Amino acid sequence: MNMLSIKLQNIHMEFQFSKTTLHFSVCYKNKLLTNVNNANFQMNNKLVNVGWGAKKKVKQQQQ
Repeated sequence: MNMLSIKLQNIHMEFQFSKTTLHFSVCYKNKLLTNVNNANFQMNNKLVNVGWGAKKKVKQQQQ
């Protein structure tokens, strides 16, 4: 597992990746903004089963 960690004054970005997995997170002032955890990441231009760790409010429109 390769890891890239970028720390700025208030922002901390972290990437972890291998041939099959990808994990990405962004923190601002130690508060987690985005957390993407993908268990099945393929490098051959196919992205399969992307899991989003961040909770998003989704409005469902009924038609």
